Amino acid sequence: MRCMVSMAALVVAASVSVRAQDVGPISHEGVVESSVEQVWAAFTTSEGLRSWLAPHAEINLKVGGLMRTNYNPQGQLGDAGTIENVILSFEPQRMISIKVAKPPANFPFPNAVREMWTVLYFSPASPGRTNVREVTLGFGPDPESQRMRAFFNHGNASTLSQLQRRFAGKSVLVPADENLGTYEDRIAVEDVMARYVWAVDSLDADGYVAVFTKNAVIDSNGNFSKGHDEIRKIVTSLIQRRDDNKAKGLPPSNLYHVISSVRITFPKPGEALHQSYWQTVRRDKDGRMIAAAMGRSEDHLVKQNGKWLIQFRKLTVFTE
Repeated sequence: MRCMVSMAALVVAASVSVRAQDVGPISHEGVVESSVEQVWAAFTTSEGLRSWLAPHAEINLKVGGLMRTNYNPQGQLGDAGTIENVILSFEPQRMISIKVAKPPANFPFPNAVREMWTVLYFSPASPGRTNVREVTLGFGPDPESQRMRAFFNHGNASTLSQLQRRFAGKSVLVPADENLGTYEDRIAVEDVMARYVWAVDSLDADGYVAVFTKNAVIDSNGNFSKGHDEIRKIVTSLIQRRDDNKAKGLPPSNLYHVISSVRITFPKPGEALHQSYWQTVRRDKDGRMIAAAMGRSEDHLVKQNGKWLIQFRKLTVFTE
């Protein structure tokens, strides 16, 4: 799972501001609506992992065996986007511990991740229900490790929720009693996300980077863009593609976003979580508008100097 590598999966950013050094483990726990046997299989078989975590996944369940995942639907195991975790230990249907052996290319924490490992515990909660506890350890006081700790703190929670959705068939990302925030903050967050969509669809590179913190991270199915320079390239590459297509007499392939089922919550003061489904449409060669892709987005925003900005954006492309 992304939490096994980015403990995803894999949703706060590498750029998070470190308020205080905390080297303790991070822990997330939740109930999955299925038996221990089935939940264990979802974690420890290749078919199980592909059913909820990543379109490309395989695992060799033995001490020293590898768990390999790739979140890019167009990718394949073994390419630069592949994440490799080594299995440190396991007790069938009770516990498994893993450690990143090889992160994907451009992973924002290449040094700190070498010291990190994750332990997952499985226990019956009630008949047909499983309690899953996920603990990640190995953090240091240095800035890179502290940013990684914040990144995994959000990523692990997201991955656990993804597993819950796999069996529940419904969204459980946010508890019903989550803080819904003030009217002013909700409007401000909505405006930031609207400006994000308008900027990318209109190929406004300056407007696009303006909604992100300086060291923000975008995780697009395991492909990372970190900081304004790399994030700007997302739009400039679209501009280049448009110009190349025009030169060849082809449609410009501009993409237009349709956003739905938006949920905004405020986990703590100065932090916001924006979740939604998205769809992109484009004009086909015959002039018809067609769907290009669909997926889910999870944006973590922070309030800096009175302004809400995106600190971490996680995009998941639906493959089924």
